[in-house]
Amino acid sequence: MTGDASVRGVTFDKEMLGDVNISAATSGNELALQAKAQLRGTTFDAQGKWRMEGDLPGSATFRFPHFTVAALHDLVMLRGTAAQKTAAPPLDGFLEGSGTAMLSLRTPENFQAELKIDTLQLNAKSPQTLRLGVQPQDVQIRNSQPIMIAVNSREARIRAAHLIARDTDLEASGVLPFSSTGGADVAVKRQREPGGAPVAQSRSARARYRER
Repeated sequence: MTGDASVRGVTFDKEMLGDVNISAATSGNELALQAKAQLRGTTFDAQGKWRMEGDLPGSATFRFPHFTVAALHDLVMLRGTAAQKTAAPPLDGFLEGSGTAMLSLRTPENFQAELKIDTLQLNAKSPQTLRLGVQPQDVQIRNSQPIMIAVNSREARIRAAHLIARDTDLEASGVLPFSSTGGADVAVKRQREPGGAPVAQSRSARARYRER
């Protein structure tokens, strides 16, 4: 048995997300789904298979080819305050990547996902935000290898992130909670000094943030 469905104007907490097209097919006790979503101007492709028993356990893979920082900010702030929603992110940029998720269709809130960001690039928003003599390329940040992030309904945990900027190498790890009562805990280790010289000893800093 096969079927197709389209949902236009998907909303979450009264906020517009986008459109979703879904194709479904069953074979024995297995359900296969393919979906294409247009969310905040970004196309997402996903496919997965689930067993039609118990809580309908299964897994899915997904890919996003080009996701802007502005669109990501809009999605992250869906449950934020009015001030958080209207505040512009300090940087422009985009990310591209893919991921896998394990979830049961009857208890999707218990999902476990692994996110792989193949490309990340962050830039100064405009020349006007730069100090005198600083060029846009001086504050461009990008990844030198895939960024690996574990995600569940409570938090995103950075497993591996190696970022490079002009004459600087950074490694980051830590936890970013989704709850407004949680506090972010991110450690950043610098591998190379400004100017390009390797640091004599790896220098690290840990930043903790709790919303008040």
